[in-house]
Amino acid sequence: MISFKEFAGSEKEKVEIIVSFLALLELMKQGSVVAEQYHQHGDIRISHTEATSIPRYG
Repeated sequence: MISFKEFAGSEKEKVEIIVSFLALLELMKQGSVVAEQYHQHGDIRISHTEATSIPRYG
């Protein structure tokens, strides 16, 4: 398990944080990770999942 703060890094610019968040959303869409947030405005916890299938595009 990793926090979004660790995933995005600590010294990044705003645009890099946004890109990291979009990457997280894509990983969730693919079923590669699960994200949980326990408190409003709290850190997001990211866990790896065992993907049952690999999405194919195109």
